[in-house]
Amino acid sequence: MCTRYLLPFTFVFLTVSARRMPPPSLAHALRSAAVRAQISRATGRRASVAAILCPGRHADAAGGSGADPDEKILFIKRASHAHDPWSGHVAFPGGRAHAGEDDEATAVRETLEEVGLNLADHACWQRLGRVCEDRTLYPRGRELTISLFGWVAREGVDATEMALTLQRKEVSAAWWVNVSALSPSQLEWQQMPVGEVIAPLRRRPRLAHALGLESVNVASIILPPPTPDQIESELGELEGAGGGLGHTCLWGLTLAFCSEMLARAGRRALVGESAAVRGFRRPYRSSNLVADACLALGLRARWWRAKVAPIPLESVLVALTGSACMMLSYVVLLR
Repeated sequence: MCTRYLLPFTFVFLTVSARRMPPPSLAHALRSAAVRAQISRATGRRASVAAILCPGRHADAAGGSGADPDEKILFIKRASHAHDPWSGHVAFPGGRAHAGEDDEATAVRETLEEVGLNLADHACWQRLGRVCEDRTLYPRGRELTISLFGWVAREGVDATEMALTLQRKEVSAAWWVNVSALSPSQLEWQQMPVGEVIAPLRRRPRLAHALGLESVNVASIILPPPTPDQIESELGELEGAGGGLGHTCLWGLTLAFCSEMLARAGRRALVGESAAVRGFRRPYRSSNLVADACLALGLRARWWRAKVAPIPLESVLVALTGSACMMLSYVVLLR
């Protein structure tokens, strides 16, 4: 009789306790989730990047299944190049595929070249496979499909103690960041030149000024900076990040990859439709409605130009601005 009355209270207690339990380590969650990410069949150029995880020294003894507050992930800061769409950005190790090269093999090769970590060494690394869906972008109007693969250091291997050999032409810094830094509570808006988001406007400053799009706010997380010994630069310090965003600002494609990876592991997403903070569902925003509409169009202009028709970007933006002004005039007249 007592048992029957106690069952509801027991259920409530267990439910509340489960909600209060800290989430398992990111590596364990990705491993046990059996992610079956969609593989893009795009026929254009391909690239791959690597999300490299290292369990904390006090990780749960049962294979990392419990919470791991010291779990870390490796980031790099790309060197500054005028012709690199991601010049000076915080990113994962990786790069473009060679002709006929497998996606995962690309990530392994590029990681070895850029930071000196051999992910093909199975004694040190366990592969997690493709941990996010492929993303197809159009930098400079050309199709590029990017894949993300995951690896985690095996038990007893402290990857943070491994020497990182940076490829100076490609990477200016590499450092380990605590996974707990990738939290919705750390998100903030950072202002940057619109040319960093819409490449065509980088060469058309007058048009950007006319549209009120000289700068754009982007969703970002300011990561803890690397130590001096983690920096590879002739001056011994980090090169300035693109758009004046500071040295360790995580935003754009890499932030989106991190958000999807966290969501697939059962954690709160950073940006996108399932973002934990509603204000960050859209990772970009501008200062007025017309500019905001132009920004939304500009972010898709490269896709339209590559897939639909070679419409000049200026013509599309000017037409949109004219339509917005006409609508505003009608509203004023109706009032």
